[in-house]
Amino acid sequence: MASDTLPGYEYEPLGYPDSTRVVNIQPGETSSPLRVNLREIRLQDKGFYEALSYSWATEDGDDSRSIPLDCGGFYIYITKNCEAAIRRFRHVHAIRVMWIDAICINQADFLERGKQVELMGQIYIEAAHIQIWLGEAQLDEEPGNMIRKPCSENFLENLPKIAAEIKEMYRTGGKISESFTYWTFREQSLGSDKIHGRRSLYQGWIDLLSRRWWQRIWVVQEVAAHQGARAMVSCGSATAPYSSLLTLYHYFPYEHDRDRCIFLQGDVPRSASRHISLLKYANTIIQRPSDKPWLNVFYVLSMGRGLQATDPRDNIFGMLEVCPQMKTFLPPVDYTRSKAEVFTDVSVSLLKASKGLLILHSAATNNLEAKICDGLPSWVIDWSAQCPVRFEDFEKIGYDAARGSTSDFHLSSDAKELYIRGRKIDEVVETSAIDTKAYGIAATLPEMIPGWQSSCRSWLRWQSLRTKKMTTELRSQDEDPETLLTALCWYFENKWGSWPRDPHLGRKFDYWYHWIMSENDTEEIERRLLLDKSGFWKLINHTTPLCFTKSGYLVAASCITQPGDQVVVLTGGELPFVLRPVGDNQFQLISPCYLDEIMSGEGFPDDPSKLEYFTLI
Repeated sequence: MASDTLPGYEYEPLGYPDSTRVVNIQPGETSSPLRVNLREIRLQDKGFYEALSYSWATEDGDDSRSIPLDCGGFYIYITKNCEAAIRRFRHVHAIRVMWIDAICINQADFLERGKQVELMGQIYIEAAHIQIWLGEAQLDEEPGNMIRKPCSENFLENLPKIAAEIKEMYRTGGKISESFTYWTFREQSLGSDKIHGRRSLYQGWIDLLSRRWWQRIWVVQEVAAHQGARAMVSCGSATAPYSSLLTLYHYFPYEHDRDRCIFLQGDVPRSASRHISLLKYANTIIQRPSDKPWLNVFYVLSMGRGLQATDPRDNIFGMLEVCPQMKTFLPPVDYTRSKAEVFTDVSVSLLKASKGLLILHSAATNNLEAKICDGLPSWVIDWSAQCPVRFEDFEKIGYDAARGSTSDFHLSSDAKELYIRGRKIDEVVETSAIDTKAYGIAATLPEMIPGWQSSCRSWLRWQSLRTKKMTTELRSQDEDPETLLTALCWYFENKWGSWPRDPHLGRKFDYWYHWIMSENDTEEIERRLLLDKSGFWKLINHTTPLCFTKSGYLVAASCITQPGDQVVVLTGGELPFVLRPVGDNQFQLISPCYLDEIMSGEGFPDDPSKLEYFTLI
């Protein structure tokens, strides 16, 4: 029946607090019309159903609800990928019962939507199985593919056997790097045709991990419900246990092979790596609860930043069921509240629980204007965007700019202003930042190179000005490469000893600096840096270009730092901060920063009366 002759489906209100709906998918052949029915169930009744985990959008990004689905003689509009999933999982001769969010939740009813989101963890826990749909398979067009089937399907068909082999070798103490699977992947990833004249397995692995599903925020809690144990992954016509995929990911990277980052871990898309790492961390804290539950929540939310949600509020609501601690610190699901209100609530909750400034380290942004337009105070974390400043571990930063002091802050009654005591150190007078893409978390090596070149030129100019103006205002930094190296690698610098850290490190830095400042083009510089097997360039915090201050400090800070910004040390802060004056003692938080010679508290006063209040808006 044509969709224009079907009336729209009208949802009946759910009868109980633990009620949801399930879809009865009517049997049929693959190409026959889809027909479903909806019925209400109570979760307490433990009825049998399976839950679908999928991306609303197709791989080309089409998330429009343009496909009419016949639901008991009425129609509900669904996306193309949802239709493909229903066709894939429909039985030929029997009804299949599934929970599918786009159909089972009245998406137009914000109140019902909020209540169902709160139940989602329980919905997936009670499901007999979780069916993960990665989308239709795509044929491997490479001439070397001697198997006329999509590489993703070929990989999934072989995955259980591969995972079993790897797991058994690990259990018996064998070397995974000596397994046939390991060397098959290695040769295929490096472009070799030695293994059966094809690259199908490795390409299938990368194709699956590149799918849009891994980018979604919601799917983390969906598979976390059973820690992946009851989940099955499907792509095209092939299916394999989700746990087998995790086995391959977890065991391979732990092998101490020099080339592993090139052929396996390094090729995994960032979104898939973040998803798997987040799931692993969530499982860890469930099994071994921390004495700092707020920190667990902060880490889970931080790892989820950058994962996608159609509604930015779902970067909070979609994480509520990832681990038990989440609901203690996160607000209840309420889609009548704005993004700014929800994100502010979370930042305030974590700020109060931590009694420190760790939250402010993550509040940096490379797009302050957009943050202000969203109504977010500058000190509140935008949980829907990645933190633009690189930290390997937020808790173990290793500096003590405020000399172990206790945070001294309070909030305005509307939670829009944060009043905090601190001390101004200096004012920025010159910056080196160029195009912001050079400093992005996901920047490629060719994109980083121009940013490094600009920072090195800024350092040379800083040295030249110091030479011309040797006054008591200027500090006593030695005119040698150590100043540049520590400013570029400030996150790692505190983990090393005094200069020279080791004879090899000095040579690695010299090699990097020589090619960065050479007259060669970016392509040749990239090639030369990649020839350095030590990977020294990975130690550089490329997200914080160099600038310097009126009194002669060399600073590493956010790429949006500009002349006139102030460097301050705030009570309880491990790092200094860059603040932007915007009114009478009012400031916008720009980013944490590195400022040479004050990272161990040298700029923090002994006398508390010398501290002043800064109002962050």
